Amino acid sequence: MRALVCIVALVHTGCTALECAEGTFSDGDKCVGYDPNDHTPPVTTPTPAGGRTREPIPKIVTLTTNESARIYHTTDGTDPDPATQAGESSPAAVVGVQQGTTLKYFAIDRAGNREQLVTTTFDSDTQAPAPVAAMSLTLAGTVPTVTWTNPGDADFAGVVIVRAIDAIDSDPVPGKLYMAPSALSPTLQVVSVSKATSFTDAARPAGPVRYVAYTFDDVGNYSRAVFVRDEIALGSTAAQLTWSNNTLATPTSPANLALTGTTATLAGTTLTIALSVTNNTSRYFQNLKAEIASVTNAAFANPDGTADGLAFG
Repeated sequence: MRALVCIVALVHTGCTALECAEGTFSDGDKCVGYDPNDHTPPVTTPTPAGGRTREPIPKIVTLTTNESARIYHTTDGTDPDPATQAGESSPAAVVGVQQGTTLKYFAIDRAGNREQLVTTTFDSDTQAPAPVAAMSLTLAGTVPTVTWTNPGDADFAGVVIVRAIDAIDSDPVPGKLYMAPSALSPTLQVVSVSKATSFTDAARPAGPVRYVAYTFDDVGNYSRAVFVRDEIALGSTAAQLTWSNNTLATPTSPANLALTGTTATLAGTTLTIALSVTNNTSRYFQNLKAEIASVTNAAFANPDGTADGLAFG
């Protein structure tokens, strides 16, 4: 009763407030080792976090709280119970974790605030799903469509379709999940990421068209590559050039080769044509040669129709 009178009558001469040592708090007429105004549960952080991952199963999992608290945990599937467990101070070490181990834990701080039960299972997976099957490529004119059959693996998450515009020089990075559009390399364009079983591309230039498929799971394990290819026809490579009134014209151009930049010079009765050819296809041409099929109102310098005298063959 004496202490109560002193607390209520703080305004009276001779009464002083209750003073508590560092690290303790005033709770009515006594000092306690917790803040009586604290109603926030602690937060426990596991390291590593668990769940599905490509990382190996850890030998030790560390549980750390954000304030002074007792940690209760189990790895046998049962819920932790403060009535039967003494608990551990932070940080607490969990040992004996194996593939498939389920860790359950919570913490209780000094004020009696109890964290919600947290459950995490340790699942290390570096095995990719099976690759796609029956992959094929069909062309509707210059529009390619790729079809395939997805695997039946339980962890199958989707298929990455890659358009190869040059060398196939890279694979997906393990652990990385891709979106379309993106790229594996400057020559490999990611054009589709989904669980679909077909992909129709935009119209492609004449020449070879190639696609690569990789299946993947939710943690970024990728199957071996499956390839398909086809060829979009080049079309006609014939051209007609005319010289009239000191002007060079091109009434007929090749289907997929541009002659823009071609020039002609007349010196006396000799017309010299500097042929400029731009390749608008995906096919590579080496040592491109032009054969003169016919000449009207003139004679070509080389009877075999070549500009350098080296015959085709």
